[in-house]
Amino acid sequence: MRQRHRQGGAVLAAGVLGAVSLGGCTRPAVETQGQRGEVMAGYTVEGLSAKLPAKVSVLAVRAAAEAELRGRGYVITDSTGSQDRATIRARSSGEPRSGSTQVTVRLVPRATQIEVDPGWLGDEASARALLDGVLKRLGR
Repeated sequence: MRQRHRQGGAVLAAGVLGAVSLGGCTRPAVETQGQRGEVMAGYTVEGLSAKLPAKVSVLAVRAAAEAELRGRGYVITDSTGSQDRATIRARSSGEPRSGSTQVTVRLVPRATQIEVDPGWLGDEASARALLDGVLKRLGR
């Protein structure tokens, strides 16, 4: 009887480990974002990612992201950038132990990509709400 229990536990552990490792291989949850629903954003375990037209500058997206984060009560802990790439890190002002949220903006071929990583305490809904706010500030 004990032998079966141990084997069952090993099978269960292998199944859980397999499910966790396959989580990174799943397709992103893609939904439309923005005021007119023209931006497609995909969410994976790494966060939310969307591409904007290349005419939207990295610096404009950075400014919009900083303003949106502050408007939502976040404290900007780090913000660096250039015309090609920008990174903003922020944390919730009400929870000193909360994970940080990171927004990364970069030029990619024929687009400006924005990535929202809500941190280990974040979730898809908060990442999508933040992206919608950034897009609204950009008039999108």
